[in-house]
Amino acid sequence: SRDLLKQFPKPKELLHNALSHALRNADIKDKITYINTGSNQDFRSILRIKWPKPIEVEGCGGRKADAERHAAAQACKIFQDLGLLGSVKKFRHKKLKAPLSAQSLAEKDGGWGAQKDLSAQTDPRHAALDSAEELAAMNALKEFPNPKHLLSSVIQVATSSNGAKDFIYYQHEGGRMKTCRLTISWPQPFTFVAYGLRRTEAERKAAALGCQKLKDLGLLDPNNKPLTHAMYHLSAVQKLREQQRQARRFQVPEDLLIRMENYFQERYTDYNVLGLCLMSRV
Repeated sequence: SRDLLKQFPKPKELLHNALSHALRNADIKDKITYINTGSNQDFRSILRIKWPKPIEVEGCGGRKADAERHAAAQACKIFQDLGLLGSVKKFRHKKLKAPLSAQSLAEKDGGWGAQKDLSAQTDPRHAALDSAEELAAMNALKEFPNPKHLLSSVIQVATSSNGAKDFIYYQHEGGRMKTCRLTISWPQPFTFVAYGLRRTEAERKAAALGCQKLKDLGLLDPNNKPLTHAMYHLSAVQKLREQQRQARRFQVPEDLLIRMENYFQERYTDYNVLGLCLMSRV
């Protein structure tokens, strides 16, 4: 907590400016909420943020303002890990000022107050989730540097289609931080979500996650290349081979069967052949 407050000395202002800039809207009251409890120098503040995804952290302090600052500092760290704050040095030397509506709301809640080093508690679930998702996307992108092309190639080979548009769908949303939701319908419906400062970055991360899923399913070769069409439909090929190996029953038309009997009676004296023909009529 002490290190975070040193890193983000004005966390509430920084958090407000980061959200306002990303959403291009100075009024973000519906995106960020402080819920304060406690008394007698033992205050807790739960900070809930709705963008870019639901985030919840908790801070403690001897005053309500201190508890809010501790919570805001932890949220700033999460935002930094997501790439929403840029370099820390840049924001430290930049004059940050919240709009009057935000300042009024803060003063009503007790103000931002001065710094005070107190222990803080946090729920690490959201931070860990964000970091894990981002780390997974970055690692996948390193392994699949051209994921969109690879994803399309696999779909085309597997489905024998001229394009992959019917099987791959990218959906975008967000302001400064872009969100990409990728839906793949082959070999079964999958959805992957990734984030980036640019739309193309978010798309590439989502596609890389899709490629990683295909590899986990054994749908890529050891060199991360598409398999053959037959390999993608190996079960169907094996089923067809089994069907071809099995004997198949068929029915001979009655008139053709009579002609066959007459033919054998005229040209062969081997009654075994004739017997086979007669048995086939039974």
